[in-house]
Amino acid sequence: MGLDEILDLVALGRLVTVVGSSVADRLVPDVVAVAVSDLPATTLALGWPRQTSRPEVTSFARTAQRLADGRQEPADPAA
Repeated sequence: MGLDEILDLVALGRLVTVVGSSVADRLVPDVVAVAVSDLPATTLALGWPRQTSRPEVTSFARTAQRLADGRQEPADPAA
């Protein structure tokens, strides 16, 4: 189930969910978001099938790791 489906279920009153603040710009007019500021920080993990051979998955994972490490530019121009 994707985010759009989840938000549709929320708008229909069939689901309540917790989402990251990055989702705020995707909320439909029928959905209200309330900031929850007293929860501990969370860690997001990126997962994919071990045997993937798709270069875009590898590129995305490298970019995500680079950004998580605080680097703005690829360490290796071939990355």
